Amino acid sequence: MKADLEHQRDFGADPTRSVDEASQKQYVTFSVAEQNYAVDILMVREIRLWTGATRLPNAKPHMRGVINLRGAIIPVVDLGALFQVVRSSAPATQVIVIVEAQGFLKGLLVDHVSDIVSLAPEQIAPLPHGETETPNPLFTGLIHGENGLVAIIA
Repeated sequence: MKADLEHQRDFGADPTRSVDEASQKQYVTFSVAEQNYAVDILMVREIRLWTGATRLPNAKPHMRGVINLRGAIIPVVDLGALFQVVRSSAPATQVIVIVEAQGFLKGLLVDHVSDIVSLAPEQIAPLPHGETETPNPLFTGLIHGENGLVAIIA
């Protein structure tokens, strides 16, 4: 029996996890102007308090600037400005969620991080098509959350 457990551990299998748990993915949820969003936890590298950024000339309105993260220069995207949502005021609790997507690090400025949720693939609804047949490239799906729908950011 002990050898069987060691063999399973060698191949990353956890004998206490069920098959359903193994197929689940975890998502970090956060809010921007009282709207809820999520990102795959495997994309998240760090969450840090907002301390400001260096603005760059001629940057798009949603680009808050760049930060120096241990020698790496990382662009910071204000999701509120990108999604064109209106905040009543900039909360003092704003944080930067550092994510890695397509081999690049990027900071996402959000109002606050809410939770980590585990979901099975069947719990994620596909995006509805709007006036075009092309789905929104910023999102990969929707979650039915306690306070309404939560969009999963690609």
